[in-house]
Amino acid sequence: MYMQSQRLVGQQSLAEFMGLHLDLRAIFSKNQQKEGAGIVRKNGMIIHQGDTLTQVQIKRKKEVIKKAYGLSTSFVCNLKLPMARTKEWLKVLTLNQVMSNKNNFSPCEKIHHLQTLQNALLRKYHKIMILKEKVKNYRDCNISVVL
Repeated sequence: MYMQSQRLVGQQSLAEFMGLHLDLRAIFSKNQQKEGAGIVRKNGMIIHQGDTLTQVQIKRKKEVIKKAYGLSTSFVCNLKLPMARTKEWLKVLTLNQVMSNKNNFSPCEKIHHLQTLQNALLRKYHKIMILKEKVKNYRDCNISVVL
């Protein structure tokens, strides 16, 4: 996935793109037009030259890139992605996972995961209620078998 993302944007370093919703075609087009002494390419991708970027530098770059290439919130919210063909319980995240800042979910993604969690909990609740009804149909009896 990481290598395919590098190909999509036309550069090796992806740190300044992580967690953002961006127009990848526009970024790729801009990167293809870049030329000059400071631009080094390998397999058509721009290779990062120099020191590793600090967190502050990455944050500044992210802000600039988001303004230039960011997708609107309404566009992101209206995206309809195909559902993965996995078992239903594999798609359900816990509340802590959804709300954790580590996952860097957008508000729309958080809402989607919370709705998935709510639906899973409702299904589980209905199964429990059905089992409770079935248990009511049986009465205790004190029969024992001795062998």
